[in-house]
Amino acid sequence: MVMRFGKAFLEKGGVDAAVLFNSMERPDSSFVYATGLRRVTGCLLVTPEGSTVFVSPLEYVDAKKKSLVKNVKVLDENFYRSLGNFTKGKVGLNFDYVTVNGLTRLQKMIKGKCVDVSALFREMRMIKQKEEVKLIEKACTITDKIYSTIFRDAKSVKTEYELKKMIEEEMRKYGTVPSFDTIVASGKNSAVPHHQSGATTLKGLTVIDMGVCVKEYCSDLTRTMFFGKPTAEEKSVYEVVKRVQASCLQMIREGEDYAVIHRYAAQHIGKDMIHSVGHGLGIDVHEQPFIRQDQGKIVLKKGMVITIEPGMYLPHRFGVRIEDDVVVEKDKGRVLSKTTKELVVV
Repeated sequence: MVMRFGKAFLEKGGVDAAVLFNSMERPDSSFVYATGLRRVTGCLLVTPEGSTVFVSPLEYVDAKKKSLVKNVKVLDENFYRSLGNFTKGKVGLNFDYVTVNGLTRLQKMIKGKCVDVSALFREMRMIKQKEEVKLIEKACTITDKIYSTIFRDAKSVKTEYELKKMIEEEMRKYGTVPSFDTIVASGKNSAVPHHQSGATTLKGLTVIDMGVCVKEYCSDLTRTMFFGKPTAEEKSVYEVVKRVQASCLQMIREGEDYAVIHRYAAQHIGKDMIHSVGHGLGIDVHEQPFIRQDQGKIVLKKGMVITIEPGMYLPHRFGVRIEDDVVVEKDKGRVLSKTTKELVVV
C-alpha cells in the first residue's frame, strides 16, 4: 500500500501539520489507515517535510517491518518535549479520537492552533484504493469458506454458543480473528438483531452474522439458516427478505443515493425492518457512509465498500437477515461475498 498522508493532505485540510495518536488499548482507525499499524502505542507526525511514525520501544522492530510510513522512530519523552518545534501554525488533529483531557494537554505542548480534521480522515477512508478492496474481498472469501463449513457441519452442535465456537475455531484455522463479536441467534432470538449468543438450543430460523479481519480490513456477512422444518410463513418471510436484498443490490452504482436504496427496502419490508439497509465497511466494521434519518442525500461513489442487509423481525417469534459486502463501481455494485442465499435447512 502507498503512504496516504503527506503534503497534499495538509493542503487539503488547510493545516501546517497533523498529529495522530494511537494506543494498543484503544486504536484509532485513522492512525491504522495511515500507518498500517494497530497494535502499537505511538504517534504519526505529518509535516511539509514528510511523515514520521513514533512507536514505543516494545513495538519498534515489528513496526519497522510493517509500517506504511517508512520513517519509524522510537517514541520517548524527547518527542513530547520537542513537539512544539514541529507544530506551529494550524495543527490538524482527529477530534473523533482525542479526549477532552488529551486535547487540553496537547494544547500546552503544541505551539500552533489545534484544528479538527476528523471529517477529512473520514472522507479519505470512504473511497477505497484497489489494495484495500482486495483485502476486504479476501476477508469475504474466507468468510464464504467458513459458511460452507458451517452449513455442512452445523447439525453436529446443539446450541448458539456451540455454533459460535465452531465458527471462531474455523476463523483461527485461516489465521484470522473476528471483525466483531459473532452473532448466532436462533428461534425467537433471531428477532433481536444484535442478540448475544448463549445456551439457546438451535431451532427454527437462525441468524448468523460474522466477519473476519485480513490485514486490518473487515468482512461482515449475514445468512439465515433453518434447524428443523420451516413453515410456509417462515419460508415466505425468508423469500421477501431475499427478494428485497436482490433488488437493493441491483440498485447500487456510482451516483445512486444510498438513502433511496434504504427507503426501497423499508417500503417493501415495512415496520418489521428496524435498522438501516447497510453501512460503510473497511478498517472499521461500521464506518462512513452511514444512513441516518437526519441525513439528506448520500451519494454512492466509485470505490466505496458498503453492506446491503435488509432484515425482517417479528418480535418474540423469529427474524431473517441477509447481508452482503459490495464495492461500488461505475455501472453496478460488485458483490464481494459469494455464499448462497438459498435457505439452508439442516
